[in-house]
Amino acid sequence: MKKIILTLLTMLMLTVPCLAMQNPMVKQPSIMTAEKTAGFMALSIFPGSDFHLDDVFLIDGKIIDLRYSNQFDQKFSIRSARYDSSQPDISGVYTDYWEDYNVGDVSMRVVHLYSGEIHAACWNDGSKSYAIYAENMKTEPFMILAVMTYHSINPEV
Repeated sequence: MKKIILTLLTMLMLTVPCLAMQNPMVKQPSIMTAEKTAGFMALSIFPGSDFHLDDVFLIDGKIIDLRYSNQFDQKFSIRSARYDSSQPDISGVYTDYWEDYNVGDVSMRVVHLYSGEIHAACWNDGSKSYAIYAENMKTEPFMILAVMTYHSINPEV
């Protein structure tokens, strides 16, 4: 009797679709593949940086997430998405410690966590939303990277 019940339960489990939430982060083979799937160009790290690309993800088919690192074990990621007023912050960093920081005429929101070793910034330009995130980096180098990343898409500001 036990074998019959176990067999029936196993068969039931195999025929019922999985109700678990799927991982929204899907690894992509290249930036171009992610851009083609998402339908827009991603912001990538500026030329001359000492960071190299490690991974490319597409989150929910809408956010392109580029992950970089360098020889100093510093991590830097850049997220890009079409602007959506219902989700203007695509950073994935949930805290009450955000501060406003102005770069030209665009206000960036910036946060420094864990004694200034983890940082994030996010901004919108009206058509796209961007977020950057860094680990194992001091505040001043992060802010330089944030401003240089911003200026790489807005050179006139």
